[in-house]
Amino acid sequence: MIIQMIRTDTIANNLANVDTTGFKQDLSVFRTNNPMAIHRVDDQTLPTPAGPVDPKPFIGFMPNGALWERNYIDFSQGSLRLTGNPLDVAITGPDFLAVNTPNGIQYTRDGALRRNANGALVDVNGYGVLNTQNKPIVLGDGPITISEDGQISVGGEVADQLQRVTLPQNLAIQKVGDNFYQYAGPVGPPRGTVEQGFLEGSNANAILEMVRLIEAERAYQTSSRALASEDTALQSAVTDVGRSTR
Repeated sequence: MIIQMIRTDTIANNLANVDTTGFKQDLSVFRTNNPMAIHRVDDQTLPTPAGPVDPKPFIGFMPNGALWERNYIDFSQGSLRLTGNPLDVAITGPDFLAVNTPNGIQYTRDGALRRNANGALVDVNGYGVLNTQNKPIVLGDGPITISEDGQISVGGEVADQLQRVTLPQNLAIQKVGDNFYQYAGPVGPPRGTVEQGFLEGSNANAILEMVRLIEAERAYQTSSRALASEDTALQSAVTDVGRSTR
C-alpha cells in the first residue's frame, strides 16, 4: 500500500503542475522485492551415514511484493507556447538558465523573465538571472532582442548573454522547489537554443496523469481490500478457531 501512496503523491504533484512553465514531471521506479524461499516441513527423512536428510526440502519461491526504489525526473522537452513577450525565452534542448537565489546559484527552465525597477533581468521570483561570467544581467531601455545562443541586444547593441548550462540527468540533480534545480558539480556547455517570445510548457500530460492516478487508486483499493480480508481471517482465527465447543 505504501508504494501506491508514493505513486499517487507523485502523480498528484505532476497534475498540479501541468500548467507550470518549464516543469519536468517525476516518475516513480519500483523493483521486485526478493522472493521468499519455501521449504517443506515435517517431511519424511531418509537415513544416511551423515544423519537424516529430507530428499525434497525445497518447494520454490514465493513472490514477496514490490519496493519503491526512487523517483526520477523526466527531462523530455515540453511544448512551446507563443507569448510575444520579448523577455520570455523558451529553451529547446537540455540547457538550463542560471539564477542567483538566496540559496546560491540554482537552475531553471522557466524563461518567464522581466526587468525590475533597477533594470536587472530577473525571473518570476525576482531573483537575478546570470550571464556567462556568473554576474547579474542589467539592461538599459530600448527594444530587446535575444538570439538563439542567448545573446541579448538592446536597441541593436549587444548588452549581455544569458548563461545556459547542461546538467547530468541523474540523481545528482535535485528539485528544490519554485521550479528550481540544484546541482553542486561541474556543469556542461550549452547544447540547445533560445527561442525569444516563447515559453516552454510542462511535459506532464493531464490526460495521461489522470489515467495513471485512476490505476494507482484502483491498486490501492485492491490492496486495502486484501488487507481487510486478511484481518478478518486473523480475527476469526483468534476468536472462533480456538473457542471451546463444550
